[in-house]
Amino acid sequence: MFGTKQDLLDLIRDCHQRDIWVMMDVVANHMGIAPGDPEDLSGFVPFNESWHYHTHCLIQDFMNQTEVELCRLFNLMDLNQTEPWVRRTLLNWIADITREYGFDGYRIDTAVEVEKSFWSEFWASSGVFMLGEANNGDRTCYTGGYQGPLPSVLNFPLYWAMRRAFNERQPMTEISKSLEAQAACFSDLTVLGLFADNHDFPRFLNLSYDTTLLSNAITYVLFGEGIPLFTTAQSRNTTAATTPTAENPSGQTTTLTLRCTSSSAP
Repeated sequence: MFGTKQDLLDLIRDCHQRDIWVMMDVVANHMGIAPGDPEDLSGFVPFNESWHYHTHCLIQDFMNQTEVELCRLFNLMDLNQTEPWVRRTLLNWIADITREYGFDGYRIDTAVEVEKSFWSEFWASSGVFMLGEANNGDRTCYTGGYQGPLPSVLNFPLYWAMRRAFNERQPMTEISKSLEAQAACFSDLTVLGLFADNHDFPRFLNLSYDTTLLSNAITYVLFGEGIPLFTTAQSRNTTAATTPTAENPSGQTTTLTLRCTSSSAP
């Protein structure tokens, strides 16, 4: 949709010449929603057979890890990574695109919905950095359990603590308590992804329309321990309660400018 294969190769090459690393967002948990009844898998490549997928069920209880891993999220076709051919195909694919395009890392979608042993192999096959979306509520050690199978994850425990501290205006000790808990549950806090906005949840300004609060949250993201992450919606300061779409654009926007300055004594 954004260009040709050669355009992407050129982009990555030009980024590398400027010492900019390029991360790719990938999904190994599921395919799309299959149309038809019975479900038509002919449009899915290469996973076009029913045995490539788990038996049809929907995730109803996100506290049931077996259900989370074996059932569908929003009816998306859930790949069965325990099938040797499916597993091997996914592992070969991530190795191939790393070799072909030279990506420096990957953001892993829906990490908690696949068994951890698969992610260890997936990471090894890629040979590069990976950042997992390991979100299933405000559960610090649950999230921390995915650092190991993957080198890094999004710091959702801190995200929830920041929401309490900034959006709900609870004491800032919410952040320090979260960091203390993380120290016992994560192996390396320095590589976790820090963020104040996430595309799956109401935007910061939807919860608290206060750009000063947002500026403070962003400052923490920039100077906290970890890798600062920002979304395009945040750069536009959207106030959307849900992910913007063509039918539901980002809504009210405002301009927020942050400037980093330095000075030295004469």
